[in-house]
Amino acid sequence: MSSTWNTKQNGPTPRPPYGLVAGVLVATGILLLGIGWTLTEVQKHLATIRNDQLRLQDLTSEINNRADAMTMCALMCAASGEAEWEDKYKDQQRQLAEAFKSLAVIAPEVYMSQGGKEVDETNDWIAAIEKRAFDQAHATNLRQARKELASDEYNELKRNYAVGVEKVHRAIAAYIQESSGALYRGLWMLVGISVGAVFVAGIVCVVIASRTHRRAVALAVVMTEAVRKGQAETRKLALVASKTDNSVFITDARGRIEWTNDGFVRLTGFTIDEVKGTSPVEMLQCPGADTAQLRKLEKAFSDGIRLRE
Repeated sequence: MSSTWNTKQNGPTPRPPYGLVAGVLVATGILLLGIGWTLTEVQKHLATIRNDQLRLQDLTSEINNRADAMTMCALMCAASGEAEWEDKYKDQQRQLAEAFKSLAVIAPEVYMSQGGKEVDETNDWIAAIEKRAFDQAHATNLRQARKELASDEYNELKRNYAVGVEKVHRAIAAYIQESSGALYRGLWMLVGISVGAVFVAGIVCVVIASRTHRRAVALAVVMTEAVRKGQAETRKLALVASKTDNSVFITDARGRIEWTNDGFVRLTGFTIDEVKGTSPVEMLQCPGADTAQLRKLEKAFSDGIRLRE
């Protein structure tokens, strides 16, 4: 009687690169979230820039108007000698100082480097002349007060003041415009990066999906061919087993008989129906049986190895 046992360890089937796809998608998602947050911040800065543009226009107009109002108050006091004009002058002077502070806050470095300090000094010189005019008016020397406000020095300072304010205004406006342009360029760059990231992620996913599909098709072809060869081999083995005089039987994974050939029936006297579902070792245990051979057979069953006796 002979029995043949074969064991075969198949290599692990390559898993589809789902982890790589997930990694690409997660990385793309994180990138897009970061870009989204950055876009939000850019929008906030753009809103601030738009507000600064409006504030610059309003503050420049306010500075010019209050400077003119101060000059008017000084002239009215020099003409009438009434003290109330100095009170109005001081109120306008206080608000003018606040307007200059607000203007400097928009772009401190630009303000100081583009004539802001010179405008402040010029304004102080103008205020000094206007103060002398008020002092002359309070002393009822209205003619001298008017003379102070009509002097070439005063008029030259007023012209320099107007030119300086305009220079500061243009410098800050250019700074705001450049900041706005830089942000818009950054905004378009981020949009381009976002589109590029999504495009690259899509390409990577398509490539991975294509490779996975090709692998699956190749694996299916190999498995189909292996099954076809296995079936052909099985048919050959079944034909040989059915015609041989040796005893051949096939068991399941638990070692229970599922099939026997005619040689098994002739040698043992058991039919397939009588032994089906039983263990070969248990079936062969009988008075006079070779216990050593039975142990070898049992070990072959448990180890899944080939045994030929």
